Amino acid sequence: MQEYLLLLRTSLKIWFSSTFKSKSKKKIIGTIFAYLALLAFAVFWTILSANLFKDLIALFPAGSEIFIEKSILTVAQLLALGTILFLFLTGLRILYEYLYESQDVSFLLATPLQVENIFAAKLTECLGLIFLSISFMTLTPFIGLGIAFKAGFFYYLSTIISFLAGFVIFGSIAALLLLLIMRFVPGQKLKQILMSLTLIMGLVIVFVSQMFSSNMMNMTEEDIINALSGFSDLGINKMSFLPHVWMAKSSVATLPNSQINFWANFIPLVVISALVFWFTTKLSAKLYLSGWSSGQETDSPKKKRAKSNAKNKEEKRLSRVGSPFGAMLKKEMLYLKREPMMWYQIAVGLIVLGFFAFNNARIQSQSGVTGSIPPDFINQSVNLFMILLFAGLSGPTVAGLALSREGKNWRFMQSLPVEPRTVYWSKFIFGYLPCLLEGLIGVAVFHYIKIEMFPLYITIPTIAISLAALISVDLWTDIYFPNFNIKIGSSKSQEGAGKILLVNLAMMPIILLLGATFSFQWWYSKVGIFSALSPEVAKAIGLGVFAFETIGVFIISSTTSINRLKLLFTGAVDAKGA
Repeated sequence: MQEYLLLLRTSLKIWFSSTFKSKSKKKIIGTIFAYLALLAFAVFWTILSANLFKDLIALFPAGSEIFIEKSILTVAQLLALGTILFLFLTGLRILYEYLYESQDVSFLLATPLQVENIFAAKLTECLGLIFLSISFMTLTPFIGLGIAFKAGFFYYLSTIISFLAGFVIFGSIAALLLLLIMRFVPGQKLKQILMSLTLIMGLVIVFVSQMFSSNMMNMTEEDIINALSGFSDLGINKMSFLPHVWMAKSSVATLPNSQINFWANFIPLVVISALVFWFTTKLSAKLYLSGWSSGQETDSPKKKRAKSNAKNKEEKRLSRVGSPFGAMLKKEMLYLKREPMMWYQIAVGLIVLGFFAFNNARIQSQSGVTGSIPPDFINQSVNLFMILLFAGLSGPTVAGLALSREGKNWRFMQSLPVEPRTVYWSKFIFGYLPCLLEGLIGVAVFHYIKIEMFPLYITIPTIAISLAALISVDLWTDIYFPNFNIKIGSSKSQEGAGKILLVNLAMMPIILLLGATFSFQWWYSKVGIFSALSPEVAKAIGLGVFAFETIGVFIISSTTSINRLKLLFTGAVDAKGA
């Protein structure tokens, strides 16, 4: 126990020092800003959840306390079950990285510390990180539930403890599975499997949430009550032996006037969590070291071969293809094919776009919208803007890290006989093609569902030109502020996620500006200085300024990016991690 607490205290000190005592003020400010943003989102989600629960309570007539508690318990169990599924399926990859890929594991295993204490400390650290990372989304609805019922302090305390216990149970089970799997499955292969499961789970969550939102749009009060009763009739309220039921009941039992026995659910939850954690820790004494070492031995030859063949492969690409540009483009296309996060981003965008189009088509069919000119133009502009928005937001994931993803290969690339212009245009195509593909698929979906759209000879060029401008800006941000320390696809690489988030936030005003310019003929009459313009003149001005903006942004971003690349290639300016 003493070694376990010592490791936890040391990890906490290292985290606090690296986060809040860094020599870089920029890093400290960025970290504080990120935590404040998460806190603001948690507050927003809590208030929204409280209002939703208040509306749900208001659906029931007076004297329906039993049905209200039954419905609230059903919702709580669904939320708890969703939290556990999210932890179990998406947290496996994070557990693997912390338990088997952390740089300090090799050092710790070489010390006299007991293996089970090292494993327990790393597991606790990882579960704590996952809890903090997703609690602002999964725990806040329960906080909102307490606000809606005006619950006391004991409700919030018991809810937090119940969620922590649930995390420990399923996190320990996930770690136990990893201990057993690492005995038989190579580390790199397991990492690929976990990455695939994470992305598939993410797509399922997006699809289910969009389908649920789509169905909720047309539900009446009676439909909502019947749906909750239907979930209750499935029997999930009666499965008292399931941990997620204990989590939900331990929380709901402390609400005012609740009839649920708190201790009958809270005590088994806490006891089982302690036993599962203890059992997993004890078993790690026999399995953790052998699994970690076998994973290192399996992956090391592959890594050595990859490093020794990297330069030879690069030179072969240059020799096979007739021009340096062809070789660079072929390399980027190979990256494109092997980038799962990029395809995941496109799939998410297409799912959301598809449901947006489906909901719009259903609303139009129910309302019987006529073909009058103003509504048509507004709907056409909004639909075009939505396609451009989702296709453009995929850019930071690809083009926003196009140069940084070179990593340690950047020094080698500097020695290649290629021009900066060649590198730029190959990187541009690398980021542009997937976004253009997403935009074109979105156009096809909208036309197939028969959503109001501009003619194709207007829609396709507009999307192509706008995306070219947006991607050039994404690439510009990475060329001017590259970071070759970023690990693509690693959950521990907070720099990559932070950079994508910042680029996304920076792109939103540009997308809004392009949309406002394109739709100038819609809103110009509401502005005093433009109200005297005729519709034809307003249309000409809007399209002219739109073309000037997109082409101007594209030319300026491309020119300055190429000039910056020249400085990077000569070493006049350096980049982080180069």
